Amino acid sequence: MLITMTKIKFSKNYFVYLFFSVSSRLLYKFGIINKNNFLFQKKRQFLLKIVPDQKLLAQVGAVGHGLYHPKRTKEDIKSVKNHLRSLLKECEKRGFTNHKRIKWARKILDNKYDHYPLYSRGFTPNLNDLKLFEKIVRKRKTIRHVTKKKFNTDLIKRLLSSAVEAPCSCDRQSWRFVIVDKKKEIEKLASIKRQRFIKDFPYVVVACFNKTAYLGTDSRMTPYLDCGAAIMNLCNAASSVGIASSWLNFTENDVGKKKHGKVKKLLNLNDELVPVSLIGLGIPKKKLPKPARENVEFYIVEKNGKNKV
Repeated sequence: MLITMTKIKFSKNYFVYLFFSVSSRLLYKFGIINKNNFLFQKKRQFLLKIVPDQKLLAQVGAVGHGLYHPKRTKEDIKSVKNHLRSLLKECEKRGFTNHKRIKWARKILDNKYDHYPLYSRGFTPNLNDLKLFEKIVRKRKTIRHVTKKKFNTDLIKRLLSSAVEAPCSCDRQSWRFVIVDKKKEIEKLASIKRQRFIKDFPYVVVACFNKTAYLGTDSRMTPYLDCGAAIMNLCNAASSVGIASSWLNFTENDVGKKKHGKVKKLLNLNDELVPVSLIGLGIPKKKLPKPARENVEFYIVEKNGKNKV
C-alpha cells in the first residue's frame, strides 16, 4: 500500500505540541513528574496530529523496538505501551494497517514478544557461520570492470531484501532504493557524477532515505549511517553470488546541491527522498586484486588514543 506523503506544518497544533514537549521534558528531568503524567500524554496526542505518514510508521518501529529495553521500569513499559496504542490508532485513522511493523507492534502489545532463550548451559559461538561470513566479506571488493549483459532484476530485489536486514537507528527503516536499468538514465547518472565507468553497468541502484522518518538533530547524520549499513549488506550479498558492485558516494555535501537536484529530477524523486549513494551492479569482466587489509591490531586504538603502528 502506498503511503500518502504529508509535511509537518507550523500550525497551532505544532506550537501546542512544542509547549507540552518542552515542559514535560524539563519537569521529568528534575524529577517532578513521571512519564505517565498528563503532560507526556498531551505531548503525544498533539504529536500524532502533526507527524507525516512516514514518520508515524517509523515511530511505530521506534517505540515498539524500545519497549523491552533492559532498563525499562514497569512504569516506563506502561507509558510506552500507551504511546504505542495511540500510534496504532492513528495508523488506523490514516488507513494503513497491513504493514509488517504494525502487525509486529500489535503482537508485542499482546505480550507475545519472543525473547531469545538464555544459554543456561553456557555459551558456544557458532564458528562455522562465522567462517562462512568471513569468506563472503573477505571476497567482497569494488569491481568497476563489468559486462553490459543484464540479468533478472528479481535477483536485485533479492539482494535488496538482504540490504534491509541491516541495523538502523530506532528501527526507523528509512532506506529507499531506486533500480535504474535504462541505458540513457545510467549514462546521465555517469555524466552527473562525472564517473564515466558507471555507464558500463547494466544496473545502478540509487540508495536514498526518507527524511520525514527523522526529526530534530537526529536527521543530521543518522540517516546516512542507516543507509551505509544497508548498502554494505547489499554489496556483501552481491559478492556472495558473484555480482560485481561499485559503491559511489552521492550526498549533497559530496557532489553539490545542483548535481543532487539533477538526479532527483532525472528519477522523479519527491521532496521526502534524499539520495545518498549510487551502487553499480553487473557481471564482472575483470577483477583486480583486493587491496590488502592490515592485521586487526592495526585498527584497534588503545585507550591513550594511539594504535600500534
